[in-house]
Amino acid sequence: MNQTRSSIKTITRGKAIRKNVFFSIAFKGLSIIISLLLVPLTLHYIDKYNYGIWMTISSILVWIYYFDIGIGSGLRTKLAEAIAQNKGHLAKGYISTAFYILGSAMLVLVVLYVLLSEFIDWNNIFNISHDKSPQLNEIMFIVITITGVSFVLKLIVAIFHALQYSSINEFLNFFSNFLSFLFIYIYTKTIPNGDLALIVYTFVGMPIFVYGLAILFVFTKKLKFLCPNYKYVSKTNIKDLVGLSGNFFVIQIINLILYSTTSLFISHFFTPTSVTDYSISYRYFSIAMIIFTIIINPYWGAITNAYAKQDMSWIKQAIKKLLLIWGGLSLLVLFLLLCSSFVYKIWLGKDINIPITMGISVSIYIIMFNLNNIFVSIINGIGKIRLQLYVSIIQLLLFLPLALSLSKITGASGIIWATSILLAITTIVLVWQVLLLIKKSSIKIINQ
Repeated sequence: MNQTRSSIKTITRGKAIRKNVFFSIAFKGLSIIISLLLVPLTLHYIDKYNYGIWMTISSILVWIYYFDIGIGSGLRTKLAEAIAQNKGHLAKGYISTAFYILGSAMLVLVVLYVLLSEFIDWNNIFNISHDKSPQLNEIMFIVITITGVSFVLKLIVAIFHALQYSSINEFLNFFSNFLSFLFIYIYTKTIPNGDLALIVYTFVGMPIFVYGLAILFVFTKKLKFLCPNYKYVSKTNIKDLVGLSGNFFVIQIINLILYSTTSLFISHFFTPTSVTDYSISYRYFSIAMIIFTIIINPYWGAITNAYAKQDMSWIKQAIKKLLLIWGGLSLLVLFLLLCSSFVYKIWLGKDINIPITMGISVSIYIIMFNLNNIFVSIINGIGKIRLQLYVSIIQLLLFLPLALSLSKITGASGIIWATSILLAITTIVLVWQVLLLIKKSSIKIINQ
């Protein structure tokens, strides 16, 4: 372990951060380019209706990918601690236990789905006639069962984070997208009749292939001493990995429900074509969200450090900087909105028309999400998340009735407007909490 540990820390922490940021931005940029190219390629291969079905399916898969909440995050933290303390056996124990827990959970979920699949009609859930998509139940059966494998293999992401190689995760995402693009391009040349099942299996299968290669490389070449072994699974490790904050867990689950069901609701209450309109608009405007997320990610830890040292002036300056950046990116979103019709024609061709009402609703959502993200990051960094938990529960209770009411007025975009309104309310509450926390801390400093 000593030799391996020293090899991991051959560069300084600051240099490691700079390298990770640089390569993360590079691979993220390449992934965005590939993703943008994938839209027209896939859209013209399987048509707008079937593309909407795929987008709805992908929103379901997000739920499966997030079922490791607690385990992945717990592994990331505990593994980093074990490596820092030079405890090789403990590190291997955490990895072995994490794979055991998620492997067991995956097996249970897959078996349950196999037993219940006969009673599930995905055509009815997605509001799609059997004539237009007769294979949907079969597709969902295969997708959900094989996605269980990805459910486990994605633990390699937490391992790379713990080892301070986060940029490798961006490379894996890029490589997966690149392979998907390559295969779909080959389909367009060799299989002229668009096949929805083939597209879905390609998008679902490539991450499994890439994560599998990464795990094979890490545990057979680079870090053999960390290779999972059932002998290292223990009750203590299980308790450590799942013993994360209950409040964080509930908040993340609620956010998952609120932000990952939009496509499903649009498909159920409207049509898959409306899902395509939303998906394309979201992908176009989310450029501003991606940029802001990359910028704001390091602030969580910095806020924690500043608050612990009662450096309120630094936190105030950080808020001002983030608000300025948010303002600049908000102007970018509005500029993208003005140019959207022109860009869509170049990007997707003249045959694909995206309603301007959908573009407006998505652009406002992106602006509100970024603003909310500033104060969520600050509150999370400080660790005072109880109020955020209560607000999230209220959001969950209000979302569906508000979305249904607004969708009757504005159509499919009403579901997005509902999310933006709830984000605005949450942001107001969190701004008040941040100001209150800063004021209380400043009073303490003065009285010391």
